[in-house]
Amino acid sequence: MPPLAVPPLAVPPEWLPPAPAPAAPAALGGSIVADPPQEAVNRGDIESAPAKNKNGNDFITRSRSTFCALTHHLDHARKLVNCARAVPFKRVIAGSLIALGVASAACRNAPKPSGLVLGPPEVALALAGLNRQRPIPARLETSEGTIHCTLDAQRAPRSVALFVGLALGRANFRDLRSGSTVSRPFYRDQVFFRAIPNLLVQSGCPVGNGTGTPGYRIAVEPSGDDAQRLAQPGALFLARYHAPPNRVDPNPPPPGDVIGSQFVISLGSMSHLAGEVSVLGVCEDLDRVRAMTSVVASGAHPVRLTQVVVGAANDAD
Repeated sequence: MPPLAVPPLAVPPEWLPPAPAPAAPAALGGSIVADPPQEAVNRGDIESAPAKNKNGNDFITRSRSTFCALTHHLDHARKLVNCARAVPFKRVIAGSLIALGVASAACRNAPKPSGLVLGPPEVALALAGLNRQRPIPARLETSEGTIHCTLDAQRAPRSVALFVGLALGRANFRDLRSGSTVSRPFYRDQVFFRAIPNLLVQSGCPVGNGTGTPGYRIAVEPSGDDAQRLAQPGALFLARYHAPPNRVDPNPPPPGDVIGSQFVISLGSMSHLAGEVSVLGVCEDLDRVRAMTSVVASGAHPVRLTQVVVGAANDAD
C-alpha cells in the first residue's frame, strides 16, 4: 500500500509582502557649499575674501554685505515674533505635550536590546546534566493529559539540543510581542494547530497557525535508520519548512536551514519523510494522541501544550 500523501508539515512564515522602501527625504532648502580652494585652505583663509570694487575699497563692500545680512535677520526675527503673538500660548503648550507623549510612547514600544544572542543553542549547554548516551525522558503536558516520550541525542544531537533548549529555557528566541531576544521556556501555552486523524498532530508554533519560528532554523539532521523509525507509530520529529505556494517568501531561511521549533507526533507510517525531517525520538500514550488528533481535526475545542518537561522519570499520571 503506497504511503499516504501528507500536506507540507510546516507553513512558511511571514507571507505578507515586504513593506515598500521608504522614500528618500526631500532635500532641505538652501545651497550646498563647495569646499574652498586648496590654496585658501593652505593659508588658513577658509572664508575667501570678497572681490574688490572698482575703487579698491574692500571696507565699503564688506560693510554693505554686513548691513544686508543684519537687515535680513532682523526681518526674519520680526516675522517670528508676529507669528508667536498670533498663536495662543495654550495651543502651543498643548501641541508640545502631545508631541512629547507620542515620542514617549514610541520609545516605550521600541524593542529594547537584551544583550542575548539569537541563534540555536550549543549542544553541551542545552543538554547539560542529561545523559546523552541513553534515551532522554520527556513529558509533553497537554490539556488532554500527559504524553511520555524519549529523545535520542546520539542520532540527532543538534536537533535534540534545540528541542530541549527551547523546552528548558536554554535556547534564546525572539519574543513575538516585544521583538527582543529572550531566554525562557518556549513551549508554554501553545496550541496543537494541525492534525490529520490517525496520521499526525503538530504543535510548537508560537503564532499558533504554523507560521512561527524561534527566530532561526537549523539544518536537517538525518540518521541512517530514519525510514524505519518514521514507519513506527509514535515517531516524534521536527517539521520541515516549506516555501509558500505560488508566492515569494519575503524572509526565507538560509539555504539548508529548514528545521525550526514545530514538532509532529505520528500515528501512521511516515517513512517517506526520511532525510527531510529531524527525528527526535518516540512517544507513548498513543491512544491519548489519537484522541487529541480527532479533537484538533474536528475543531471541537482547542488542545493546548502547557509545557514540556525534560529529564524527569516517566512516572504514571
